[in-house]
Amino acid sequence: MLSQLLAWAILDQEPGKRLRKSTGINTGPVQARPGKRRYAHYVGNYALALLLDRKLSGKFREHDRVLMAMLRLFSARGGFRVYVMAEKGLHIYNRAQRAERELHYVYWIVDYLCRYQKYVGGTQKFDIETAKQFLTQCAPAGTYSKSKIEKIWLNYKDSAPYIFAFYPFLSRPLKQEPGSPEKVLYFIEKLASKKKRLVQLLGRAAYAADILDGLAHDVRINDFKNIERVEPPVRPFTSFELAMINNIDRNAPIA
Repeated sequence: MLSQLLAWAILDQEPGKRLRKSTGINTGPVQARPGKRRYAHYVGNYALALLLDRKLSGKFREHDRVLMAMLRLFSARGGFRVYVMAEKGLHIYNRAQRAERELHYVYWIVDYLCRYQKYVGGTQKFDIETAKQFLTQCAPAGTYSKSKIEKIWLNYKDSAPYIFAFYPFLSRPLKQEPGSPEKVLYFIEKLASKKKRLVQLLGRAAYAADILDGLAHDVRINDFKNIERVEPPVRPFTSFELAMINNIDRNAPIA
C-alpha cells in the first residue's frame, strides 16, 4: 500500500481536473482523479510480485499462511495477466527518476509555508504565489522559471502533502545511478518496517495538508481524518532570505 501511495503521488498526477472524492488513508487504496491510478496499480502489482518471488525463493512451509494470503491477493489483482498488460517496471522507475527534480520544487513550496508559519507568522507573505517567487530567487543555480514552477505546482498540488513528508527519504533512491525497481522496493520496505517513523511521516503530511487547506483548492484533507498531526522539523529563514521575502512583489508578471 505504501508503494502504491508513493507511486500515485509521483506518477498519477495531472493538472486541471477535480477529484471525485477522497478516501481515508487507513481504509484502502488512494483514490486519485477518475482514471488516474494506473501507475499506482502497476507499482502495487510489481511490489507484490517481487515480494512473492523472494518468498518463493526462500524456505517456507507447505501451508504457509503468509504465502497463501499473498497468492490470493496476487490472484485478486489479476494474476499473471496484469504483468503481460502492464508497462515494464524499469520504465516506471525511470519515470519516477525523471520526476525527482520537480518533486523537490513541490517540497520547497510547502517547506516555505511551514517555515513562514512557524518563524514569521501573519498572512502578508504567507501564500503559495509568494513561495513560488521565493524559489525563483533563492533556489540553487539553474532553478526553473516561475512559470515552470507554476506548472509543476498545478501538476502535483493534490499530492503535495505526501511529497513534502516523503521527499527527504525518496530523493536519495531516486537519484542513485544505477538504480532499479528492486532497490526502491527494498527502500520502501525499510521505511514501512518502522511503524513509529511511518506514523510520524503521515503526521507531517497531515500537518502540511492543514496548512495548504487554507491556501489551495481541493486539498485532500479527508485523507488525514484520523492522523495525529506532527510538526515537521524546519529551519528559520536567514537574514538574506527574509530580505528577499520582504522585497517580493506578488503582482509582478510571471517570467
